[in-house]
Amino acid sequence: LSAFSSIVDRLLIVGALNQAGGTDFPATIAWYSNTAGDDATVQSRFVVASGTTPFGTGDIAFNGVNVDEGIGTSYAAPRAAGYVAIVRSKFPNLNAVKTSSILLDTATYETLTCYYTVSGCDKAIYGQGEISLSRALAPVGTLR
Repeated sequence: LSAFSSIVDRLLIVGALNQAGGTDFPATIAWYSNTAGDDATVQSRFVVASGTTPFGTGDIAFNGVNVDEGIGTSYAAPRAAGYVAIVRSKFPNLNAVKTSSILLDTATYETLTCYYTVSGCDKAIYGQGEISLSRALAPVGTLR
């Protein structure tokens, strides 16, 4: 990331989960997703989100053609981008650095299966944890 030092503070790197996590049904990193890896800078900017479609097969159609359910990081990254848009609409005074800071600081491990293990969640896999819109919209504390 040293080549991108001018944008690192605004950057979110998104991995995919096998489902939207919850304390009743915790999620795990999806088999097709990248992980945060060993670089501390990447780990500090890495969050995970559901890599599944937010709808069922046949629930949505474009030009009369049903859209099938799918999986992929291509579902996780837009979910995170949508959260950015919602946070920015609630807090229009935020810039990109502060918005990404809120999302990273309010990410959680409590919705991940690793949280309930003896070893806990590995930052090399999950980075800062699952991105959480509800926590991001109700931040506590001061911005970094």
